[in-house]
Amino acid sequence: MEEKKKVLDVCNSEEFASKTPSEIVPILADRGSYIASESTFYKVLKEAKQLTHRGREQQCWKHCMHWELRHRKADLG
Repeated sequence: MEEKKKVLDVCNSEEFASKTPSEIVPILADRGSYIASESTFYKVLKEAKQLTHRGREQQCWKHCMHWELRHRKADLG
């Protein structure tokens, strides 16, 4: 249970909130810190329903939302 809390605390910190586990784990390793494996990070985030819209996926999601809003406005106007 303590490991899950640490993983969520790190993932939800300002520094890592927009990063994927595949980005977070190597950064922590470079700093000499190990909390959990990359697969554990993914598992914990998935269980907490926090896996979506991180890293590149977040950028794509923002782009898609912008595109959709732009086209909805065009349809209305």
